[in-house]
Amino acid sequence: MTKYEIITRLHLKYGISRDVVQQIVDGFLDEIVLSVQKGEKVTIKGFGVFSRVKQAERKVYSPIAQREVTIPLRYVIDFKSSKLTDIEH
Repeated sequence: MTKYEIITRLHLKYGISRDVVQQIVDGFLDEIVLSVQKGEKVTIKGFGVFSRVKQAERKVYSPIAQREVTIPLRYVIDFKSSKLTDIEH
């Protein structure tokens, strides 16, 4: 499912204009990203936890450059889902 599909479903389900739903969804995701960038964990009970993780510097082979290149240390957003026991298959 894409963000567009989520916005469409919420628009149809609640009868709220697509523009308002898009602002809410974008705002929600922006707040998660900003909080995680500050080093905070974002926990949504029953859904999961977003956190900031450090990826060490590493060397990889680039087939385009045909040589080994170094990817510098960086921080990425990690997501761990909660255990969903109530989902029916």
